[in-house]
Amino acid sequence: MKNKKWIIITAIMCFVVVCTIFLFRFFSKDTIAPGVVGPDEPYGTTDTTDTAAAKTARAELTPVIEIYEAVGSVQPGSQAQIGAQISGQVNAVHVNAGDAVTKGQLLVMLDDRQIQARLSQARQSLKIAVSQKEQALQTVHGAEAAFAEAKSAYNRIKGFFDADAATEQNLEQTRSSYQQAKAALKRSQDGITGALAGIRMAEERVSEAQIALGYTRIKAPSDGSILKRLIEPGDLAMPGKPLLLIHTAGGLRLEAHVRESLINEVRPDAG
Repeated sequence: MKNKKWIIITAIMCFVVVCTIFLFRFFSKDTIAPGVVGPDEPYGTTDTTDTAAAKTARAELTPVIEIYEAVGSVQPGSQAQIGAQISGQVNAVHVNAGDAVTKGQLLVMLDDRQIQARLSQARQSLKIAVSQKEQALQTVHGAEAAFAEAKSAYNRIKGFFDADAATEQNLEQTRSSYQQAKAALKRSQDGITGALAGIRMAEERVSEAQIALGYTRIKAPSDGSILKRLIEPGDLAMPGKPLLLIHTAGGLRLEAHVRESLINEVRPDAG
């Protein structure tokens, strides 16, 4: 009985092994990749039904553009700051940003009342100096006449004295009058010199006041356009403080921060 059981068990195990080998070989044959030799196929046979046809392609060099972005701004090729030569309150500004201007055009007007008063005073001083010169000339003419008369009297009395026709007292009197007339002539001539110096000083004051008056009228130095207005009526203008920015004749320029390693690559029309 026991021997029959072992025979049955052995037969079942052999049947399972045979089935397992058969199934393994069956599924392994179906999954062999194309072109690969199977265990039951002769060496060197391949399946070419799914192999793609071979193609050729031409290799070409294509430039690759690398772009570097740099933040910058467009600035005028040339610009000028318009400022005041003297200190003064702004009375009027005749332009705005974006306005086109021509050379000599009035841009800003400063308060000129004090300078006008100074100019008027300088002109009055000049008039007085000219009047003093005229008076000094008249004094010189009178002193010249008195001197000529005193000199003639002295020479006449001296001749009389040499001929014993006049006393020494008469000679001394005429000599004293002559010397006084000579001194008076010298003083009158010095008065002319002083009057001329006064005229020159007054003329310089008039010229300075006229120049200062011109500084109250700020004009465009050249043709261009107003970039920025930095002053308003009522503000105080002073030397060194810009009032306007003006774009003078010329093109534009680009200002940007670029890495130092790329400096050699920056050039007009690059890219």
